[in-house]
Amino acid sequence: MRVQGGRCGALLACLLLVLPLSEANFFSKQQASQVLVRKRRANSLLEETKQGNLERECIEELCNKEEAREVFENDPETDYFYPKYLVCLRSFQTGLFTAARQSTNAYPDLRSCVNAIPDQCSPLPCNEDGYMSCKDGKASFTCTCKPGWQGEKCEFDINECKDPPNINGGCSQICDNTPGSYHCSCKSGFVMLSNKKDCKDVDECSLKPSICGTAVCKNIPGDFECECPEGYRYNLKSKSCEDIDECSENMCAQLCVNYPGGYTCYCDGKKGFKLAQDQKSCEVVSVCLPLNLDTKYELLYLAEQFAGVVLYLKFRLPEISRFSAEFDFRTYDSEGVILYAESVDHSAWLLIALRGGKIEVQLKNEHTSKITTGGDVINNGLWNMNVSSAEGWHVNVTLNIRPSTGTGVMLALVSGNNTVPFAVSLVDSTSEKSQDILLSVENTVIYRIQAPSLCSDQQSHLEFRVNRNNLELSTPLKIETISHEDLQRQLAVLDKAMKAKVATYLGGLPDVPFSATPVNAFYNGCMEVNINGVQLDLDEAISKHNDIRAHSCPSVWKKTKNS
Repeated sequence: MRVQGGRCGALLACLLLVLPLSEANFFSKQQASQVLVRKRRANSLLEETKQGNLERECIEELCNKEEAREVFENDPETDYFYPKYLVCLRSFQTGLFTAARQSTNAYPDLRSCVNAIPDQCSPLPCNEDGYMSCKDGKASFTCTCKPGWQGEKCEFDINECKDPPNINGGCSQICDNTPGSYHCSCKSGFVMLSNKKDCKDVDECSLKPSICGTAVCKNIPGDFECECPEGYRYNLKSKSCEDIDECSENMCAQLCVNYPGGYTCYCDGKKGFKLAQDQKSCEVVSVCLPLNLDTKYELLYLAEQFAGVVLYLKFRLPEISRFSAEFDFRTYDSEGVILYAESVDHSAWLLIALRGGKIEVQLKNEHTSKITTGGDVINNGLWNMNVSSAEGWHVNVTLNIRPSTGTGVMLALVSGNNTVPFAVSLVDSTSEKSQDILLSVENTVIYRIQAPSLCSDQQSHLEFRVNRNNLELSTPLKIETISHEDLQRQLAVLDKAMKAKVATYLGGLPDVPFSATPVNAFYNGCMEVNINGVQLDLDEAISKHNDIRAHSCPSVWKKTKNS
């Protein structure tokens, strides 16, 4: 019974030992000796008189917080060390050692884990990008920052571009902040100087003289411009200046004529319009001096284009009488009725007419009927002026004018190709109640005479002489002219035209292009013209407008009480 009982007790003891061993982790002999066997310390009798030692107090033996205090001799380091020390102990307790060694951040043994606790710089608390060094302290650390970084852990980049003492980082143009540093850069069209802070403009025009093609290159800060003359725009593809067609942009109220580099607006002067001060819109040619144009029975005027009865008289004659009528007339028509008279019952009539340029008389009464014609041709009253000669030409003109409107052509020479090589015109001035007298060659004004108000009941006098080399004006008024070189060029144009056939026009122009002359409106008013010593007789003109009256100047119209 004893033997059996002993066996059962031994078996039970074996079972009790097997159960915990199945769940245990076994150490090597060396590792087990480190836990179970402790070496005797040297001078153990004097250990209380020595300063605490981390190896002796907390690694060779387990230490409490007070013993740890003896090692560090201050509370901050002790308070920092002891909680982490307990973590190391738990990590290397039986059953946790293998897991601790398998961790990537684990230490290989208890000694390494405990020795690393007092080092405040392990693991590194400083910002790796911004720190230069880490200094261990008593429960603290000190991070020394690289230039361009700040903060306890060197975690903050210094923005040198916004540093008040050093505006824009000292950069003349662009300051670019980077982590821990900065650098200066330049805008497009600039290059950095050797000091790495200041920028210098690049002169593209000097580096690439042909960069603008036919245009003019102008260097500007950071860039360049290709400049064209006024009225042109630059074409990037062709690198050339192209004319701007301003007329396609509806710049003018009536007629627009585009030319290289500009444009000119024109108004139809024959319809009573003139160019306004803005040189774009048109306005009505206003009357500055109204004239009395009422018809009077003492003067009958039949213009070239007139058709119809001018005077109709009805009166009774005695049965036996002699009728006598006397009148003067001048005409350029080859056919037409001059006088016609008839009886009340239409049985008798008298007709005086032109046929083939000669007088023809027709008579019919109750006794006879006759037709007679004869005499010289009387419609050949032509006036011509030839200013050409083998030695050259000259034109001396004297004008006595009394205008009733402020704008109009007074005298013009017109070539066969519908150009106006010379013209004298009147235009309203920019100031109120005054006019300017223009002398022009084609569409270029060569002289501008600033006159006081010419719209008055007094005549104004103008005299000038022109030849192939010079133009002289006799007037006390202020004169503006073009340069001598430009004047000679325009006189050369006039000289070429005068060597061909030209026609003289007074008071207006024929159907020529608007751009042929600066003014194309009709002149309204009175005018006496003397050319090369000859007083012009308007009745001798080849053709006349209906409104032209020869040998008379209407009086100034005055308002009456009833008007």
